[in-house]
Amino acid sequence: MSRILEFFRVLREFSHMIPALRYKPPADDDAVSMAVILEDTVARHPDSTMLMFEGREWTWDEFNRDSNRLAHYLQSQGIKRGNAVALYMENRGEYLLAMFALMKLGAIAGLINNSLTGRQLAHCINTVECTKCIFGEELVSPIEAVRAELGLQDGRDYLWMADANQTTAPDWAVNASIGMLDQATHNLPHTRDILAGETALYVFTSGT
Repeated sequence: MSRILEFFRVLREFSHMIPALRYKPPADDDAVSMAVILEDTVARHPDSTMLMFEGREWTWDEFNRDSNRLAHYLQSQGIKRGNAVALYMENRGEYLLAMFALMKLGAIAGLINNSLTGRQLAHCINTVECTKCIFGEELVSPIEAVRAELGLQDGRDYLWMADANQTTAPDWAVNASIGMLDQATHNLPHTRDILAGETALYVFTSGT
């Protein structure tokens, strides 16, 4: 009897796996991306909790609206489809907002390890061949130390994002946290045109 029950238990668990086994990865020319998956999830679960971090909480709809604000702002700063942008920030909600905002534009987020400094930091940012660098308030000093080694322009290509708001953006950077506040919250139409074969992220290995 126990073997029969075990057989049906395994069969029941296997039935839950069937949708995953049937999954077919999209073709490179299919119009699908991580940003579209986010927007589709928002449509289904707008008021469900999407993210909690250190006492802060976003629903799916709130997160999508904030990422749209940032995406519209980044677009106004000249970031467009196919551009690579270095993302250098400690783990927090704004990190994900920036990553998805870039993907909504079809830009490439170069995820720079936040423990890197000096020559290693400059190497990774330069390897991304980025047009801009988004960095957190908590990491101003490491960026400032390597600015001379980066091919980015002061006052234009460095986008600062607040953390605890204990300091202000340096005079060589643009305050993206303020800039995004009055931006539109609607989805960007061309997000739906991004193809599965386009690059979304540069992820560095620990050996880089």
